Formats: sequence, structure tokens, C-alpha cells
Amino acid sequence: MVYRILSIDGGGVRGAFALKMLKFIEDEVDRDFLKKIDCFAGTSTGGLIATCLNLGYSPGRLLFYYKYLSPLAFPKNAKGNSKYRHDRLKTLLRTIVPKDLKMNELKKDLVIPTCRLYHAHKKRWKEEVYDTFGSCDEKVIDVAIRSASAPLYFPSYQGHVDGGVFAVNPSLLAYSRVIDEKHGAKDSSEVRLLSLGNGVNPTGIEGEIDWGIEEWMDKKYRLFELMTEMGMQAPHYPLKQILKDKYRRINTILNEEVAIDDAKRVNILVDSATDFKNGHCDIWDLDKEWIKCNFLDAA
Repeated sequence: MVYRILSIDGGGVRGAFALKMLKFIEDEVDRDFLKKIDCFAGTSTGGLIATCLNLGYSPGRLLFYYKYLSPLAFPKNAKGNSKYRHDRLKTLLRTIVPKDLKMNELKKDLVIPTCRLYHAHKKRWKEEVYDTFGSCDEKVIDVAIRSASAPLYFPSYQGHVDGGVFAVNPSLLAYSRVIDEKHGAKDSSEVRLLSLGNGVNPTGIEGEIDWGIEEWMDKKYRLFELMTEMGMQAPHYPLKQILKDKYRRINTILNEEVAIDDAKRVNILVDSATDFKNGHCDIWDLDKEWIKCNFLDAA
């Protein structure tokens, strides 16, 4: 029995790119594509999207939220040192996700990474992965916000920060969790994995540099951006070698640079997805054929 994983990267408002690509898949491949997914995985904004898709929300509806409600999710933090506070994000999520819904009550599998800032037994910070394979009774909304609490941008939440500090692209983590005998216990030969990125910023640094903390952590948080972008790409090669034709990654370079909190530039993300589909028809045709064969026709 084929087991289908859909993994979505982190990236703040750039989640609009993945949502637009999912909308294209529904429109051009299969309207019921998402109903065939067995496991949704996501980090940060990808975790929010994965949670909502798991609950049955459509990409089109979520894209509407990203376009018109995401500006409300970034209120300035006047009392603390982080850039924003996350009380409004929690309020917005409560209008979408039942506030008392627990992980073990979900009908489909879900994998979301976070980072615990202090683990009492290990006496240090520690990666934390929440999934539906055991008896996890954590509230879904709390897990989602923990994974979306990006350092510098948001305060910690319930002792956790963004899972993107170690798995901004959760595809390899999700695959490992799914086949782990203590968790998903799925046969690796049955797994099919579709990984969705949120666009790569056209960013680079020419020439040699000798930067200190001030230059790396300027208004654009270049160090944060560099580590995030590299983290998005890191799982692709090993998964390609491990899963071969059972794995597919969809992503592209954005038309313009978009910061993870720049809610006013969501249209650039949507346009980048559209331009990728229309401007790289050969790749998009291969993407659609892979989805058709591995997610729809696979037994």
C-alpha cells in the first residue's frame, strides 16, 4: 500500500508560493489530490499550512488568508526585544483550528518539528518532533505556534522556538519519522514523497567579505537568510539518492527577494509560482506526470 507524504518548507509569508503550486496541482492534475495524502509535514509556516491542509482547508482558501490576513500576524513587539509578538497569530489560528484539538485526534498523519530551549533531563536545548504516530496529546494549535516562533522575529512560545533552526525543510525528517519502527513503522518501499519549497530568494554576496555581527545581522538578517536558504536545499540530495524516483521536489528562484515577514509582497510569491509554471513548461510537465504516477495511480 503506497504511503504519500507532502512536505512543506518554512519561510513565513513565502508559504504563499507553496499554496499557489498546490492550487495548480488541484487545477491541472487532480481536484482531489490532497485527499490522497497520508501524511502532511511542515516547519514554521509550512507547519501552519500542513496543519490546515490536514484539517481539510483548501489551498485557495489558505492563499486568501496569506494575502489578506498575514499582515495582521506581524504586530510590532513594543515591550520585548523580538521584532514581533505572536498573540495575533494565535488569535488568527483559533479562528481556523479548533483550540482544544489534540494531535492524537487528527484523522491523517502530521509531522511538525520544533526546538525545545531547555530539556530538563538532557540539560540543554533539544530538537523536538511532534507527530501523530503515538499518543501525543499536545494541542495542535500550540505545536503549530511553537514551530513558527522564529528567533529574532518572535518570542519563544511555551519554551520552544521555530523548528527551522534544524529542519527548515522537513522532508528528510518526515521520511525518517515515517519509516522509524518506533513511530510510523511504514515500509520504505511504499513511501512516496513530494517536497514543496517556498521559493529561493535571488540573493548572494559577490567578492570576499570580512563581516562581523553588525554586517551579518543588519536589517535584512543576512546570516539568518543564508542559513535558512541553505537549510531548505540540504535534504534534497540525500533524499534523491535514497528514494530516487519515489521523491520529487518543486521549487524555484523567486522573481524578487521577499523577506519572511514582508506581507505586502505576497503577490510576488504568487507571480513567481505562475511564472515558474508557465516559463518552465518542461519541468512542470514532469512534475505533473510524477504526481499523477506516484500519488494518483500508484497502488
